[in-house]
Amino acid sequence: SGEKMYDCAPVEFISMIKNAKAVCTSSFHGTAFSIIMGTPFYVEMASGTYDSRIARLLSVTGNIESAVNCEADKIQKSEKNLQEIVELSKAKVKDWII
Repeated sequence: SGEKMYDCAPVEFISMIKNAKAVCTSSFHGTAFSIIMGTPFYVEMASGTYDSRIARLLSVTGNIESAVNCEADKIQKSEKNLQEIVELSKAKVKDWII
């Protein structure tokens, strides 16, 4: 619908992403939830700004082409895939807890 939402509860935010035909975002969380829910997305990474969390997420998930308004060649392709990174993260959290 082209609806823009700037102030909504977390449940509304996730529901909108899940039910969208496509998402345009500039946030890490909008990018992450779009990937998790399989919703097509575009993430604005304005020239002159660089969010390393978004760049790494796009890299490990193979979604570099979803970045717009940026120098995509600055985003390095990851040597690891997303599943490897998830497993490393889980192991790190277990180390912290024990």
